[in-house]
Amino acid sequence: MRRCLTLLLALGLATLSACGQGTSSEPSGDGTNGDAKELKEESEVNGVNVSVSAETVGDQIEATITLTNTTDQDVHFQFSSGQQYELILKNEAGDTVYRYSDDKMFTMALIDETLAAGESKTWTESIPAGDLESGTYTLLAEVVVAAVDGESVPKPSPYKAQTTVIK
Repeated sequence: MRRCLTLLLALGLATLSACGQGTSSEPSGDGTNGDAKELKEESEVNGVNVSVSAETVGDQIEATITLTNTTDQDVHFQFSSGQQYELILKNEAGDTVYRYSDDKMFTMALIDETLAAGESKTWTESIPAGDLESGTYTLLAEVVVAAVDGESVPKPSPYKAQTTVIK
């Protein structure tokens, strides 16, 4: 009985820790994705384009991430949780001042999305910027996809881009 209770407790704790915060898939501090290629406002991986744009509007930064299938065939995406993207805002010193997934919980469910040839999916997010000092910031956007067309995607995801934000 005691062994069974210990096993149930361990399983419960493992489940709770898996359901917690968003992924910590922050790109390396120099803004690269593991090789010498610098991130840009848009990038393309195997016919899938990722772009990010941002605009300061009052005390908010309005960010838009767009995922576009530039191939002539459907592309199937699988997400391992309710978190489909990550946004990271860094100041000029490279310090993270905002992370979308902080203080959020996401469902632990497989989500399948299919983009037809030429189709796009867009996410928008308002980032609170009232407490930020005036200056230049870098906004990193990453589509947190687990698999594309049944093939696992390495971590960190190569589906990312960055842009500059001036406050």
